[in-house]
Order: sequence, then structure tokens, then C-alpha cells
Amino acid sequence: MSPQEVQELASKTILDFKAANTAQVPADLHFLASLGSGGIHKNNMHKTLLSFADREVLLPEPCQPKLTFKDPYKDQTQMMLLLHEMFSAVYDSYQEAWLSMMVPSVGRLEEFWALQEKHPAFTDRPALQANPHFRSKLVPVGLHGDGTPVIGIGKIWSRQLTTWSWNSLLGKGTTKSMQLQIWPMFDETGSSTTLKEFWAILAGHSNGCSLGYGLQKITKGKNTPATLQQAGEQIHDWQVALEAFFGPWWAT
Repeated sequence: MSPQEVQELASKTILDFKAANTAQVPADLHFLASLGSGGIHKNNMHKTLLSFADREVLLPEPCQPKLTFKDPYKDQTQMMLLLHEMFSAVYDSYQEAWLSMMVPSVGRLEEFWALQEKHPAFTDRPALQANPHFRSKLVPVGLHGDGTPVIGIGKIWSRQLTTWSWNSLLGKGTTKSMQLQIWPMFDETGSSTTLKEFWAILAGHSNGCSLGYGLQKITKGKNTPATLQQAGEQIHDWQVALEAFFGPWWAT
């Protein structure tokens, strides 16, 4: 929907409110109807609408490391939404989403770990041994990597984009609503070290999840594995454990 359509729809909705003798029209609706001086300046709406829509976004800024790609791309700055920052952001600022996509209930979490007790590796796992409250505080997550053609679909010269994402294994909802993106990469641009560098960044930063560090006390998107423990202040005791990996064989 274009900004012009948003403004027009808001204006018509206000008229409906008035026709129905509704006592109060929402302030946000008035704002949307006022875009472009009430629709007069149709080319002067986009920036104002973006500022309005972005005013309550509480997600972390992307981490911006440099990765090594094939020639001629070489070193390129990438943008990644790191697992530990997104984990804390959802807990800190989006409790409704947390109860839907992360931990619907402590009982569901305890049931998950009870079902794992017969696994041969259950008693020897460091993540469990280090956390006496893992049954009620350690959230199992899955990491997903998969590619799909996005350019020249069906052509011999098509280009595939692989996207890495993660999700809580306890969440309720559709796959689309629960997968949280980390980073995408065009397959043909990768060098022999690109994924190794990505894994190093992901593993180092994700250690923050096991420490329960919260988003507010961490410099958004600018932490390094070496400084993460010093940068954060522990403000919640939720942790994560990587329990599942879904992806192409070459990505491991």
C-alpha cells in the first residue's frame, strides 16, 4: 500500500467514524489523514510516514561485520541480526511475542526437557550442567539455513539466496511468524572462508545468550565476542541452547 493510499484510507475512515457518531477518533488516524497536508501534496508523504511507522521499533540495530567474498567482491560489510540481541529484545520489549514465539509457558519448557532425558548426551551437556535451573530457564532453539532462487527464476543464470534464521522450538504459530532472520548471502559470491567467518561471528556472539545478557546494557550491533562479557549487565536469567540445525549439508 502506498503512502497516498494510506492517507486516503485514513481520511475516509475518519468520515466513517463521524457518520457513526463515534465519540473519539484515534489520534494516529488523524495523523495518517494529515499526510501531505491532508492529501494536497501527494509527493510529500513517504518520509513522514516512515518516521511515524518507525517510532516504536525496539529491535536492535544490525551488527555490521566485514566478510570475505570471491573476487571482485572481496571484503564487504554485511548486516546481521544477532541471535543474542534479538532474543533479549523480544523478552525486554515484546512480551506478547515472547509468550507466543519463544516460551508460551514454563510448563511447555519443562515438558521439552523431560522428553530429552533418555537422549545419550543429556547428562553430559555443559549447557545443562552449568545451569541448575535449565528446566525452567533454558530455551531450546533451532538454526535454519536454506536457499531459494530469487533472480532469474527458472533460467540457467538464476541466482540463489541462502538465508540464515533461528527460532524457539517451543513457539506456537506459523513458520513465517516465528523465524527470525540473521543474515542472507548470494551463494555464488561466497569464498572458501565466508561461511567460516559467519560461523565464528555467530558462535562468539551467541555466547551472550547463555549468559542472559539484556539488550539495554549492550552496545547495539557493535559487540565483539571478546568484549561481550564485559559489555553486558545481566538483567534476566533466560538462556538458550542450540538443539536443532536445519540446512544444506555444505553449510555445516
